[in-house]
Amino acid sequence: MNHTVFQIDPADSRFTDTFAHFFTDCGEYELFSDCDTPYFAVFSDIDRTHCTGLLTFLISENESFTEAEVAAFVLPDYRRQGIFTALCGTAYHKIKAQYPDCVLTGIFPDFLKKCALYGGTAYTEYLMMLTAENASMAAPALCTANGDILPDSAACSNIHSTITSSPAKDFNSCNDNFLYETCFSDDEQDFLLYRGEEDEPCAVCSLDYENGFTNLYGVYVDEDCRGQGIGTLLLAHLIPAYFKNHNLPLILNVRSTNTAAMQLYRHCGFEITSSVEFSYFTALPQ
Repeated sequence: MNHTVFQIDPADSRFTDTFAHFFTDCGEYELFSDCDTPYFAVFSDIDRTHCTGLLTFLISENESFTEAEVAAFVLPDYRRQGIFTALCGTAYHKIKAQYPDCVLTGIFPDFLKKCALYGGTAYTEYLMMLTAENASMAAPALCTANGDILPDSAACSNIHSTITSSPAKDFNSCNDNFLYETCFSDDEQDFLLYRGEEDEPCAVCSLDYENGFTNLYGVYVDEDCRGQGIGTLLLAHLIPAYFKNHNLPLILNVRSTNTAAMQLYRHCGFEITSSVEFSYFTALPQ
């Protein structure tokens, strides 16, 4: 059977039904279905009605590098026929043509780690969890953190009060120059830290409430506030405020390469519950 790889527009309604089963039957692999980048699909017929494989990717850009996180899936009945290699190889060259300095990463099952696409381990992504019990145990550590962690060790008594009383909103004098305020957004989807009288928050994180847990993501600190313990201060306020009204554990994902974040989350009581290894994609002949 002849399989042909095509680059397609995910918004094209002609393919909506064709791809629907990929987003329900792809098991442990999560395809990016809400991004603006094109899909790469493998069809076994010229009419593009029988899809056997699908690849999506998500581009992340920052000052130091550009990464394409690739998610690819081949239907079980068509595996071990070279479809995955053809799919990823085509996508690799197309992505590199648009983003020449881009690094491609993704999850390789063990049986694929000997194929030509596999370029070695890029990083490990950890799933970390914080329960109310662990948060309570971590509270003293947050209060006695040194100046490298918190903006000012003199603020520990106030932070201890915050953790103990778990208010949804509190003010803490963290140094001689600023007053810090924390609060939830009106819909409780975001938690914000304000510095002094500034109109915009200097740090923020987001919450996604699920049935059995709450996902913590998007922890962000303004560039001019980094290295001052603001991230710890944000979480030191968020954690008791959250567990005052919720019993479900907090979970988050963090990369092994982000050592500062790993240290911060461990310091706040988060524990690693599982991990996934991401690998580099290497080029294949077109």
